[in-house]
Amino acid sequence: MEKIVARRVVTPQGPIKGFFSGLAASIKGIATGLILIVVSFVLVYNFAFQKEHSKVLESLELKTPDQAMDYNGMVKIHGVPDISTMVVEPNTNKDQLMYRTVAEEYAVREVKKTRSYEQNGQTIEEDYIEYTPDWQVKSDTTKWSEFKLGKIDINPGNAKLKFNYSTIFEKTEDVPYNNALPEDQLVGIAQKMRVTVTGVAKDADIIVVGSNSNNKIASGEEGTFFISNMTDAELLGSQKSAEKTSFWIMVAISWFMMTTGFTMLFGPITKILNIIPGVGGLFSGLLFFVFGILSAVIIFISYLGMKYWWTIIIAIFAVIAFFVYKKRGASAIPMTQASSGNGTAPQA
Repeated sequence: MEKIVARRVVTPQGPIKGFFSGLAASIKGIATGLILIVVSFVLVYNFAFQKEHSKVLESLELKTPDQAMDYNGMVKIHGVPDISTMVVEPNTNKDQLMYRTVAEEYAVREVKKTRSYEQNGQTIEEDYIEYTPDWQVKSDTTKWSEFKLGKIDINPGNAKLKFNYSTIFEKTEDVPYNNALPEDQLVGIAQKMRVTVTGVAKDADIIVVGSNSNNKIASGEEGTFFISNMTDAELLGSQKSAEKTSFWIMVAISWFMMTTGFTMLFGPITKILNIIPGVGGLFSGLLFFVFGILSAVIIFISYLGMKYWWTIIIAIFAVIAFFVYKKRGASAIPMTQASSGNGTAPQA
C-alpha cells in the first residue's frame, strides 16, 4: 500500500535556462568533488595504519593462567572459566557463561519516496509514502557471569567477542491487533514479536587475549582485547579475515570517492559538451575510466608513502649520500706530473 502526500507539475525550464541551471549545478559540484578527494586520502590513512590485532595474536604464546600469573603485560591464556556468580538464561533456566538476547518487532514502517512521470505533455512529481512491513530490533542485551581463568580476574565489558554462539532459545509469536485497520493506521503497531537468545556454555574452553595488570584483564594494549571460544588457529584466522575484508572495503570506497571527485571537477566541461547529444555522456565515461586508473596509482603510492615513510626517507638520504660521494670522488682525482730529465741531447 502507498499514500500520495504531494503532487506538483514540474515546469520545463526551456533549453537555454536548463543549460545554465545545469552548468551552475556542475560548478557547485566542483566543491563536492574536492571534498570527496580529501576524504579519500583520509581513508587511505585509515587503512594504511589499520590496527593489525592479528599480528599481536600471532606473536603471543598461548599459556595457561598459572603460567601468566603475576606477569604484567599482554598475554594469551586459555582454560575453562571458574565462575563465581552464574547468570541463568530466564527462558530456559540454563546456566551460561554469557548469553545475548535480541528482541525484534514486526510492524508496518513508513518509507518516504519521490517519483516522476509524464502525463498530458507535463512532467508530474509525486511525494508518497510506501507502507512496508519489516522486522526491527527493539533491544539487544548481553549478560555475563562473573568469572576467572585460574586466579586471573576477567572483566569482559570492553572485549571484542569472537564466539561460535549456540542458539539456546528462539520464539516468534503473534501480537493481537485490529487487522481490519488500513496499513497507514498500523504504522509502528507490533504484529509479531521475536526473541532470539544465543549463548556460550559455562564449561566452554575459552581464550582471553589482553593486558594482564595485577592478575586482572579488563583491556588490551591499543585495543587488542579478545574473548573467544574458538581454537587459537580459528581465532587468528577469523581476525586476519576480518582485517583483510576491512582493508579492501576501505580501498574500494577510497578509490570510488577519489575517482568520482576527479570526475566532478570536470563537470562544467561535461555539461557544455552535452550540447551535442551523447558527447557529454561519452566524455564523462572516459573521464571516469582515466581517473579510475589515476586514482588507483595515487592511492597505491599514497599508501606506500604513509605506510613506509621511514623507508622512503632512508632511501632519499642514501641517494643523496651516493651523489655526494661520487661528486667528491670526481674532484679528488690526483694530478699526475710528467717527470723530465735535462733534455739535452748529445751533439755529434
